[in-house]
Amino acid sequence: MLFDVDKSWKGVRQKQVIVYTERSSASCGYGFSLNEKYLVYAYKDDGELRVNSCSRTAPLSGAKEDIQALGKGETQAEQVTLDLENNKGQEKTPPVNVTNNKQIYITLILLVFLIAIVIMRRRRKKQQ
Repeated sequence: MLFDVDKSWKGVRQKQVIVYTERSSASCGYGFSLNEKYLVYAYKDDGELRVNSCSRTAPLSGAKEDIQALGKGETQAEQVTLDLENNKGQEKTPPVNVTNNKQIYITLILLVFLIAIVIMRRRRKKQQ
């Protein structure tokens, strides 16, 4: 997930960062919503910022106590260009769940074939 950073308290100096999470909540993935502001508690893993559902990450509207405890924070001034395609020659997780999209298309195609078979069988019964 690509974030615009308003303030940070530790480690982040860019105006934009990519934070990775698992794709599903069953795998402890955090369910971010687009156009929502968050207080993100991320950790570094193999050079990537990651977050999971067990962290204190929360929508900003529900993180008032944490913001008060953290204090002022730093406003980011450094603009950094992020390479969303590749990092160190390794393919990164796409922002859209491509696997689920493929599964949906395959399911739809199979469903169309199934409907076609049912229609053909009904026509054969009518002809007999």
